[in-house]
Amino acid sequence: MTQKRALGAKSETLPADIHAALVDSLFGTVGSFVSGMFGGLLVPVISFARTRDPIFIVSTLVMIALSIYRLAVLVGYRRADPAERRRNAARWERLYAIGGIGFMLAVGITAATLFGGHRDDTTILYGVVIAMACGGALASRNSGRPLIVYGQALGVFGPLAIVLLFEYNAWYWGLAAILCLVMTSTKSTTKFLNGIIVSALMNGREAGLQRAQFSSALDSMSHGLCMGDSHGRITVINHRLRELFGLTAAETASVQARDLAELIARSGNLSADAASSFVASWEQHVAARDSSLFSQTIGGRIYDFRCEPRDEGGFVVVVEDVTVARTASREIERMAHFDSLTGLPNRIQFHKRLLDALSAPVPAGHQLALLSIDLDQFKEVNDSRGHPTGDELLCLVSARLRNSVHRDDLVARFGGDEFQVLIETPLDMDCIGVIAQRIIDTISEGYTIDRHPISIGASIGIALAGPKGQDADELIRCADMALYRAKGDGRGVWRVFEPEMDIAMRRKREIEHRLRDAIACEELTVHYQPIVDVRSGKIVACEALARLRHPTEGLVSPAEFIKVAEETGLIIPLGDWILRRACLDAAAWPAGIKVAVNFSAKQFTMGRDVARGIKDILAESGLAPGRLEVEITETTLFEAKDAMEQLRAISAAGVRISLDDFGTGYSSLSYLRQFPVDKIKIDRSFAMEIKSREAQAVIGSVSVLAQLLNVDLVIEGIEEREQLEHLKGWNVTLVQGYVFSKPMPLAELTPLLALSDPYGQRQFRVVA
Repeated sequence: MTQKRALGAKSETLPADIHAALVDSLFGTVGSFVSGMFGGLLVPVISFARTRDPIFIVSTLVMIALSIYRLAVLVGYRRADPAERRRNAARWERLYAIGGIGFMLAVGITAATLFGGHRDDTTILYGVVIAMACGGALASRNSGRPLIVYGQALGVFGPLAIVLLFEYNAWYWGLAAILCLVMTSTKSTTKFLNGIIVSALMNGREAGLQRAQFSSALDSMSHGLCMGDSHGRITVINHRLRELFGLTAAETASVQARDLAELIARSGNLSADAASSFVASWEQHVAARDSSLFSQTIGGRIYDFRCEPRDEGGFVVVVEDVTVARTASREIERMAHFDSLTGLPNRIQFHKRLLDALSAPVPAGHQLALLSIDLDQFKEVNDSRGHPTGDELLCLVSARLRNSVHRDDLVARFGGDEFQVLIETPLDMDCIGVIAQRIIDTISEGYTIDRHPISIGASIGIALAGPKGQDADELIRCADMALYRAKGDGRGVWRVFEPEMDIAMRRKREIEHRLRDAIACEELTVHYQPIVDVRSGKIVACEALARLRHPTEGLVSPAEFIKVAEETGLIIPLGDWILRRACLDAAAWPAGIKVAVNFSAKQFTMGRDVARGIKDILAESGLAPGRLEVEITETTLFEAKDAMEQLRAISAAGVRISLDDFGTGYSSLSYLRQFPVDKIKIDRSFAMEIKSREAQAVIGSVSVLAQLLNVDLVIEGIEEREQLEHLKGWNVTLVQGYVFSKPMPLAELTPLLALSDPYGQRQFRVVA
């Protein structure tokens, strides 16, 4: 809100608070105010005393009335509430102007009447002097509102100057001119003083605003702040700093820097030593010539104290509560180095601590051993019970692991169901073996989660660090190779790394690389081994067998590369390639000859729709479904959860199913009853021992069983005619083995397929 700068003047606005301050200055000099009225009253009183003219009694009464009015206005203003004064400043200015200008006009008229009506020199001198005195004081007392001064000056000097002009006397004209000069001088002085006052008020107002803004900014800061001078005296302290440490304004008034530090230390109930250390750090940093920072925990909170020197001497301290940030930072660091589920060190933290352990000296007679632990059957638990159960099981295993070793030993989770343990043991393999076996036994003990019993096991690979230390990654690699051997040896056992394991692992990697390239570039080949009906010598089916050729070693044993394919997941693309190649080749064979393709259990357990894949390849190759035989082992039947559904879908498509290696596994008769089996293949191990009574008993029993179930029966691995002779008397008419042919490329097989009875000369009569 703004007000006009003067009554009736041209509009020049001022801020409301400045206008109110200027009006307040009119009422500020009470002594001058009263003495001015008293001096003005002397003019009519003296004039009446010298002239006895009744007109001056009237003047006296008028001026007394005006004086009473002015006093009433003064008293009313002084008694009014300051807020009301500021709010109604324009009203109080008008009231003051009426009394002030009216009073001075009465003085001026009285002086002019005295001069014009009476020629008493003494009285005129009194009147002129008093009028001049009243006029001269106007600028100093009322310069806050110039128009009031102008009105008062005109009122006190104007009437007398007019009277002097009508005297037609040069001397009086000169006196009138002097009065006009006095009025001009009063105006100029008033304007000058008003400019100074307004400027001072505006500057003060601006400084006040800046101080208020500075104070508001300080108090609205999220950080605490204090400033001190070169003598260590605290000159500024904001509300936030007091709030951080529960200090009051009274406590922090006129304190030294050390006193403030002691107050802060006392607020956090620091111990004597901690308080002394904090105060010493405070004094050291505030006295430093460069920016510095130190931290202190006070009252359970963490604070950063940032100290900055000031150019003119002194210091500024900014205090920040960094508890949340530090806690979050520590939590992020913890999450980066520790497993969020089990709380054990993770791979990163373990690797760091392993490096430290390998670089540190090991006590004489001791060695570092790294145990790589993998949980057996954990995947089955996770799949059947769900991930929450799996997570809880991992936490229980972690707790058991920690309790199985010493407190100083390092236990970490590498991810999934793999753990690492770094221990320091005597140079005694028996000691390491005892620890490893204890861990296996501890983990293998039963668990109960949600009232369900759960059983798992553990396999452990062990790598020993050399006496001169060893590369951390190499040590982990060696432990992994030992673990690989332990799992390959039947699980639930521990193995120590040996150099031969490295050779075997390198061989595995080489085969994997070669197999991957061969699949991608279609460099694999398929050989076929005939299955012969010994009654006619005819080939009734051929088993497709994949062959991988090594650039320097020739053909790689299927037992070697099939195992690698199963372990690496390459069995899926390898199986698809073999099936497609075999179906395409068999589509060109005579219509009565079937093709048998082996399927790994992994192809069924890796979540693929095997039946759909077979149908697609049959459609692509044009081979009739009835001419394809899918060979599976008993492992598929109990490893694949959906084996029943998959095999029924395959059988429903018209594809025949053959149970391979029968007699070597569980050989459960329930398999033959539950699963859609069209053919049974007796394992080659029985052919090797065919002369023994045990083998004869098994072959005879299976032949009878096959006849009762109306399924075909094949014995594989027959290499000599003598072995064929021992089959007489049993209903075994389908034979596969070197006695007829070894596996051969398609180019060698094709001419045999064109013959009506390629093995007729080896026929024999089967005795029922």
